[in-house]
Formats: sequence, structure tokens, C-alpha cells
Amino acid sequence: MALGKITMPNAPERALSPRVTVVVPVHNSLVETLRCLEALRNTIGGLARVLGIDDASTDPEVLPKITEITQSAGFDLVINTENLGFVGTCNRAFSLIANGHVVLLNSDTQPQAGWLEAMLSAVDEDIASITATSNNASIYSLPFPNVDPFSADFGPDEL
Repeated sequence: MALGKITMPNAPERALSPRVTVVVPVHNSLVETLRCLEALRNTIGGLARVLGIDDASTDPEVLPKITEITQSAGFDLVINTENLGFVGTCNRAFSLIANGHVVLLNSDTQPQAGWLEAMLSAVDEDIASITATSNNASIYSLPFPNVDPFSADFGPDEL
């Protein structure tokens, strides 16, 4: 099975294995994905490697646009030539990470300033999983679980 190409422009520098790799699985959803990647560019600084992985998007605009933004931001991009599904795509991405922490970030998220630092502050050798806060994550939502974020009068800066 041919899985597709891997574009890792910063691979030699990253051979030392970053402390954190942010994995962003992508399948279509161009507008949301571009927002997510732009937010990552603006919020992570040098704290993490970003690994985008396109799961054979069928929208012909997705691949050229995400290729452009990942290249300009210095992110790595993996391209599946056939759709592996969400779990298969995540597993492929994970198999490319030698060590360090992994953050799985849905491509429709818009990370805010300080998000990664907040997650990393919770890292401990006895903790296996950390869940981010969100204003749109059902039972994990802040300030109130199961509240429609679009009907509430608060924004991401107020979380």
C-alpha cells in the first residue's frame, strides 16, 4: 500500500526530537484548517513541531493551500494518497514521531495564546493524558459544560 509522500522541511534540525509534536489530521474543511494552522503559527513559537497530515482530501483546493501554509510556517506535512480514516491517519502520524509529547489537535480548532504552555504546565510523569479547555467541547466546555458556545456571551479570551 502506497501511503503518499512526506514533506519535512526541517527534518535535520528536528532530528534531536522536539519535546512536543502537534499533530493536525486534515480531511477537507479548508477554511477551518487554514484558521487552525494560522493560529498555530501565531501561538506556538518554537515550543513544538507541527505535523499536518492530509488524509486524501477530496476538495482540490485543500492540498495546495495547506502545502503553502505549512511550508511558509516551517511545519511538516504528510500526504496520504488514500483515505485511511481519522484513526489510521493519526496512527500514521504517531508512527513518524520518535519520542516526546504528542498533542492531537483537530483541524477545526483555533488555539489561543498560551494554550500550549498551559497544557505543558500540567505534564507530569504520572499523567498519561491532558485534555484542553474549550468553549465548544461538550462535557469539557468552559465556562459551562454542554452550553452552546454560539448562544453564550463569552469568547475565547474569557476562558
